Amino acid sequence: MDGQAAIGIERPRSIPELIGATFDLYFRVPVLFLVLAAVVMIPWELILLLITGDGPLASGHGGFISSHLVELADYFLATPLISAFHVHAVREVGDGGRPRLIPTFRQSLSTLPVVAFATGISGTGITIGLLALAVPGILLFARWAVVAQTAALDGGAWTDALRRSADLTAGERWHAFGLLFVAGLITFVPWLGLRAAFGHQTTTIASFAAGTSLQIVMRSFGALATALLYFDLKARSSVAPAAPTPVTVTSDGRPTGWYIDPSQPKRMRYWAGDGEWSTHTAKTPKAMLRDWHERGIAEPQVPEVAKNQHTGHSLDPGVHTDEDRPPD
Repeated sequence: MDGQAAIGIERPRSIPELIGATFDLYFRVPVLFLVLAAVVMIPWELILLLITGDGPLASGHGGFISSHLVELADYFLATPLISAFHVHAVREVGDGGRPRLIPTFRQSLSTLPVVAFATGISGTGITIGLLALAVPGILLFARWAVVAQTAALDGGAWTDALRRSADLTAGERWHAFGLLFVAGLITFVPWLGLRAAFGHQTTTIASFAAGTSLQIVMRSFGALATALLYFDLKARSSVAPAAPTPVTVTSDGRPTGWYIDPSQPKRMRYWAGDGEWSTHTAKTPKAMLRDWHERGIAEPQVPEVAKNQHTGHSLDPGVHTDEDRPPD
């Protein structure tokens, strides 16, 4: 892949597009991503086997407390490593390069303490929320969907990673939850089939190998999907407001660009001048939304309008003529 063009990792995608992109990345460098997960999962499953006597497909031995302790340990150890490895590799692919094993390890290990603590704290909070009333855990799951990725790439302390993930998913919680839910289903169905075929009370070499192999594939796929979600959310949060003096003006006098939807101010719609508003929306930048609300306090509220009309608000360039348009 050396010398190939970047593939546009950081851009908004729908959930089906994100799943398709995840499979596409697997086909591009399948060995690398599987190795990145294997170097974590094989030692991890061996350690669990030595401590508990159970392999990944064993059933009937793990109690409620011990199973959740293993889950929490996973949040602090296995998950951070796999997530950091994969998001660094995905960034390299997006830049048009070829991710390599040793450089990816080096980049990831330098941020591992922050990634581990941020992921562990978020995982603990999610688990407590799920055990409490389920709904708080689901909300935290969506809020902190990309904690590991923000900690690995954005820098700062673990608290910054939690805050950054919350900012990126603000207004996109259903999108984030939906992607992780679909990705989970894709990996869970094969897991159920293998569990039915190899499930047992006593771990054997064959069952351990089969269970660990599927764990490697599952964890790698989930880490890839979440890495792509991170770049998707970054693209959605960086939509710039329409310029007062646009490059292109359509026949009806409205400049092309993004406009605040008055019926849903936290979202923006794109006007391309073809007579219809784009069906795609993007999160309104915080500064622009704050300005929109401040102006709305002093100005009368405007009614919701048809899709092919301007919003009627002073921030919409379509309400002004060339003579009275506000200065830049």
